[in-house]
Amino acid sequence: MPSCSSPVRLPFWLRKALFRIYSAGMDLVVVFRTFDLAEAQVIRSQLEGAGIVADLEHENSAALLDVAVGGVRVVVPTEKADEARALIEQKGQ
Repeated sequence: MPSCSSPVRLPFWLRKALFRIYSAGMDLVVVFRTFDLAEAQVIRSQLEGAGIVADLEHENSAALLDVAVGGVRVVVPTEKADEARALIEQKGQ
């Protein structure tokens, strides 16, 4: 059986649906906030690469709406928040 060392990229709609099912009943916490969608996507990918389930909130808002909603937010389950923040801090140095 062939092995795959890189994760499979799921379509946006499927990833969102799976995250909602996975996180149903869980408390989510914001671990990173930015007005740069690309930066938020990189952070989410780094967290997922470390085995932390993460999602983006407000990633589809228009540029003018970003200010009103506080930008793009990276959210994780509460029990993984400290680990996620430590990883983000480590990558930022």
